[in-house]
Amino acid sequence: MVAVYVIIGFIVLLVLFFASGKNVDPAPVATNDEEVKNIALSGRKMIAVKEYQKLRGTGHEDSLHAVNEMLKNSPVDPQTEQKIKEVKRLLNRGEKIAAIKAYREIYGIGLKDAKEAVELLADS
Repeated sequence: MVAVYVIIGFIVLLVLFFASGKNVDPAPVATNDEEVKNIALSGRKMIAVKEYQKLRGTGHEDSLHAVNEMLKNSPVDPQTEQKIKEVKRLLNRGEKIAAIKAYREIYGIGLKDAKEAVELLADS
C-alpha cells in the first residue's frame, strides 16, 4: 500500500515539474515616460504600450502612437534588431505561430503579449 502512495506522489511531482514550464520574467511596471521608453527599448513594446495606457489613461492606439514617437530617435540594440528581423522573416514566410513562439522566447513574455506584438509587426 505504501508503494502505491509513493508512486502516486512521484507521478504528481513529475506532472507539476513538467507543467510548470519556462519561468517568465514578470512584466515591468513603469512610473514615468522614461521607464516606458526603456521597456520598449528592451524589446517589450506591447508591455510599454500597456504601461503608457496605465500612466496616461489613453486608449491603445494613442498609447501605441506615443510609444512609437518615443522610439523614433532612440538607438536600437543590434541584437534586438536582428531578433526582430528573424520574427519578421517568419511572418513573411507565413509562419505566424513560429513567429509568436520566437518572440516569446526572445523577450520572455506571455502568449497574449507576444501575439499582440507579432500582429503589430505584421501590420507594420
